[in-house]
Amino acid sequence: MNSPKSPRNEDHHWVEQTIEVELGQRVSVGVMLSNEVPPKVTKLMPSSSFLGRLFVGDKILSINGQPIKNFQEMFILCKTGKVTIKLCRDEYCMVKINPLPAPKPGFEAYDLDMKWGLGGMPIGILVYHDSQQQAIVSMIEDGSLASNSLRPGDVLVAVNDAKIEGKDAAKKAILDSVNATNRVKLTIHRQIERDVPSLLQPPPASPGNKPAEPDTKTDKTSNDKTDKTDRSQVLTADTKSDTNRSAIKSVTASVVKPPRPKPKGLPMFDLLLPADVLAIMAANKDFYKNPNPNPPILKNASAPPGAARIDLNGKVEENQIEFEPGPKALRKTPKRVGS
Repeated sequence: MNSPKSPRNEDHHWVEQTIEVELGQRVSVGVMLSNEVPPKVTKLMPSSSFLGRLFVGDKILSINGQPIKNFQEMFILCKTGKVTIKLCRDEYCMVKINPLPAPKPGFEAYDLDMKWGLGGMPIGILVYHDSQQQAIVSMIEDGSLASNSLRPGDVLVAVNDAKIEGKDAAKKAILDSVNATNRVKLTIHRQIERDVPSLLQPPPASPGNKPAEPDTKTDKTSNDKTDKTDRSQVLTADTKSDTNRSAIKSVTASVVKPPRPKPKGLPMFDLLLPADVLAIMAANKDFYKNPNPNPPILKNASAPPGAARIDLNGKVEENQIEFEPGPKALRKTPKRVGS
């Protein structure tokens, strides 16, 4: 019976290298390290100052010549300025990119051959499918194997040259290949990013739209006459346009808006009310000073004679809610002090 596979030295190809990182005023380390010695990078935050320089799986040997054992020692040594980091990286975790012919206009295609040793960095992608059941990369983990090769929006067309449809099929094919051989080949289609031309700039010359060339067969005398005629037309047009502008300015300056009439005896309103509304308001401006001729409405048995009262048809039954008073008297709400 064969024994299960165990990690071997040939499964890794560790290479020591030194990198220099320039840290700004606001240093964000944003690196999670393992508990082993030397510590290994297990995660990178999106705000990390080492994003793109350190990767998951890197072993930090020293910072500025001083060996470290944990994140606390790394945090103390990472100050503003240039930081020199000596690390050990598994170069067996790598990606080979092979360009392919364009599948359709506006798109480009690639083959990504990813392979890494046992215990290497994760592939680090999140996949979803659209209405056409295309497997599309939606998110990429920072510092993962795919962070330098894949982009959000890439369409996964095939895994190990086998066509796939849907995110579930893509996930299963990738995981099965990684677990079996520690490598996977992804075929992707990527939309080409193009800059939108400015509307203020003239369109560039193209093979189908060549710029107009001067006619060398035309006589020089006729060209001079044409130029003089064009100049005179331009001067006449400019004179007319200046005259029109001055006329518009004079007309605009002569038009003066009449002042809004202020109602007599009434305050100034934000909106100009119609004349009939102003007349009604002026006639009834002292309505609160006049006595009310309508009789008051009272709801008691001892109403004064001549006063109107409410009479209810029939006998009204009242429902009494039974309750038991508590042993203590009700407390009064204290008066409010201050504002």
